[in-house]
Amino acid sequence: MSDSPAPGTLSVGTFKPCQGQTFSLKAEDRTIELLLSSVSSLKGDTPREDKNPFSLLFHGPPDAYFEQQTVVLHNETLGELALFLVPLGPDPDDEGRRMLYEAIFT
Repeated sequence: MSDSPAPGTLSVGTFKPCQGQTFSLKAEDRTIELLLSSVSSLKGDTPREDKNPFSLLFHGPPDAYFEQQTVVLHNETLGELALFLVPLGPDPDDEGRRMLYEAIFT
């Protein structure tokens, strides 16, 4: 496992190698496994010239819903990361079998 990347250095390139990997979230008395299913560059204006906005989509189990909040995730490649995740609801492309969460970086 490598050292956790500094928050200001996170980019599409940081997460692309982790697409398809599991990120663990400790919540109350259990561990929730989230799958990083998509890493996408976003189009449009950004407040910073030196950053390119991007989005991460995570799939989680349907019985482990949590509200939008900053969570600490652990990944074998990246170590620990604090990310603000927003629930998008049950994934319609998956017939609601998994919850979908998003993190956006601008």
